[in-house]
Amino acid sequence: MQIGSLADWFTGAATFAAVLTTLLFNFFERRRAAKQSIYRAKTAMARLSLDVIRQVNGLTDSVSDGDSLSAVHTMRIYVFVLTLIGNQQVSELLEASELFLVTANKTAVGKTDKSELKEAYDQLLARTI
Repeated sequence: MQIGSLADWFTGAATFAAVLTTLLFNFFERRRAAKQSIYRAKTAMARLSLDVIRQVNGLTDSVSDGDSLSAVHTMRIYVFVLTLIGNQQVSELLEASELFLVTANKTAVGKTDKSELKEAYDQLLARTI
C-alpha cells in the first residue's frame, strides 16, 4: 500500500481547505443576508407605521369607510409583498402589522379612539426591536 508523496498530501489538504472555506463563506453570507433582510423589513415597517399614525392623526371627521389612506395603502402593499416572499422570521412582524393596519383603519373612520392605535403601534414597535 502506497501512501503517496508529500506533494499529493499537501494538494489534497489544500483542496479540502478550499472547499471547506467556500462552504463556510456561503453559509455565513446567507446568514448575514437573512439578518439584513429582517432588519430592513423591521425598519421599513416602523417607518410606514409612523406615516400611518401621522396621516390618521391629521384626519378630520369627514372620513368614510370607502376613503383611501395612502400611507395605509402603502403599508398594506409592503405587508403583502413580505407575505409573498414567505420569510418565516418575519411572520410575527406581519401579524403585528396587520393588527396595526386594522386598528388604523378603524381609527381613521372613527370607530375606535386613538389610544387603541397607540397600543397597536407599541405592539408593532416591540416586534421591530
